[in-house]
Amino acid sequence: MWYGADIGKHMELEKEALVYYYRNPPKGSGAKQVSYSKIPALVKKELGGPLLKVSTCKMTMKNFKVVKKTRGRKTGWRKTTPEEDATILATFSAGERALFY
Repeated sequence: MWYGADIGKHMELEKEALVYYYRNPPKGSGAKQVSYSKIPALVKKELGGPLLKVSTCKMTMKNFKVVKKTRGRKTGWRKTTPEEDATILATFSAGERALFY
């Protein structure tokens, strides 16, 4: 199955900011809000590159100002002790050596 070349790629911050500007112009700037269907052509005209999809512009608007939560373990928090780490590493190394020799 063929997926587009843009699957898994992220839009550059400059393009994201331009999409956000066209959809939410600052008050007092004199610019009017642009419809989603016209934004891709305006971004291409301004920055060049491939034409964006309307759905990409909508997702950019949805996620532009979202504050992301921190992920992973807290700093300094360990699930195993250093002694257990040494035992695990020794066991892993022994098994790994057996696979190659």
